[in-house]
Amino acid sequence: MTLNKAAWPYEAELFRRCTGRATLPSKPFREGWVAVGRKGRKSSTAGALAVYAAIWGQWKRAPGETLRVVVIALSKDQAKLVLDYAHAVLQSRPGLARLVVSRDSETIRLSNGTEIAAFPNSYRLVRGPTICCAILDEVAVWWSDVLAANPDVEIYRSLKPAMITQPGSLLIGLSSPYAKKGLLYEKHRDHYGRDDSNVLVWQAPTVVMNPHVDREEIEQAYRDDPASAAAEFGAQFRDDLQSYVIPEVIENCVDRGVTSAHQYEAKRILVSLIPPADQVRTQ
Repeated sequence: MTLNKAAWPYEAELFRRCTGRATLPSKPFREGWVAVGRKGRKSSTAGALAVYAAIWGQWKRAPGETLRVVVIALSKDQAKLVLDYAHAVLQSRPGLARLVVSRDSETIRLSNGTEIAAFPNSYRLVRGPTICCAILDEVAVWWSDVLAANPDVEIYRSLKPAMITQPGSLLIGLSSPYAKKGLLYEKHRDHYGRDDSNVLVWQAPTVVMNPHVDREEIEQAYRDDPASAAAEFGAQFRDDLQSYVIPEVIENCVDRGVTSAHQYEAKRILVSLIPPADQVRTQ
């Protein structure tokens, strides 16, 4: 079933508003990035998605192979929060509860040969298992510097081969936005509002995703610190947390598709930097 055939008018309008797309999708996405304000029910949604992927996914499994739905966060304790939501979903229905073989602090094992496992964000830990679904929790605050021990892009690159044998495998990144750098920002920059993209980006403020929040507290946060509140509750990337040169300035100075420059242009630039002779003092 596809969204454009089954969606109610409200769902279709919400999809367009939160994705910036004009048309509804005709096939499932294999990669989704969710930029949502704080307390927008990201972790509970991630837990429900983990259960759905582990139970209803049509995965290929070799004899003796264990498939994993992995929840990755900045720390193992943070990943366990999503695991707790997933366990609560499983315990909410007797039919689902019967599928749970065992549970420890890091893993929920199911009778269909699938595990839901919590990992800290290390690219070394995700290289071994076969993964059918990967959930990256609060990915905007992961380390994005390539010199860091576990940069977000290396974890992403390690996950993709672990998922390649499972048609329809799903990778989802969820977070409140932060600085204009890192995986979440790059995916938003490259894919938000693009109808031709096979990567879905969803962006929505807290009040859209969770209408039960205290709006007076959010309004007060905007009065106290507008820049912080716009990121925390408005799901906007922050302009005040930048590197020495902001990315947009660099992008505007780059001529895309140009691989070389004529020599005379370089000479002209150099000459312009040399002061006229009558302005040079002699010692």
